Amino acid sequence: MIDSLATGQPGLLSDGAIWRSLGMLLLVLALLVGAVWLLRRLQRGTAVRSLDLEVLGRLPIAQKQFLSVVRVGKDLWVLGVSEGSIQYLGDYHGDLNEGRSAPASPAPMGRFFEARLKSFSQRLALRRSAEGQAVPE
Repeated sequence: MIDSLATGQPGLLSDGAIWRSLGMLLLVLALLVGAVWLLRRLQRGTAVRSLDLEVLGRLPIAQKQFLSVVRVGKDLWVLGVSEGSIQYLGDYHGDLNEGRSAPASPAPMGRFFEARLKSFSQRLALRRSAEGQAVPE
């Protein structure tokens, strides 16, 4: 091999062999990058398709805290979301006061949340009726 370099005869390190090797290396790298991209895309799409989720609305309560109504399959959930946690608060059934007796005198913070939830409920009902969907009862 060293003799072929010294004599100028074509061998393993000729210009054509170097370019072929470099081309094959680039082809293998491109195939690896393409396979990683395809796997990530397929994995992300599968996770999204397997979860039938949709955020229908968010209501800010405080800085970095809000109420959210999320459709999970056919159910509507009310979630309390803050920077460090998500809490399930209950199911959404249209009018929040329907079929429930209100406490005799809610605390000031309770009245605040009740008013915010009521306005959020009305906006969500208007949005759903505007989209032509039936409002859950």
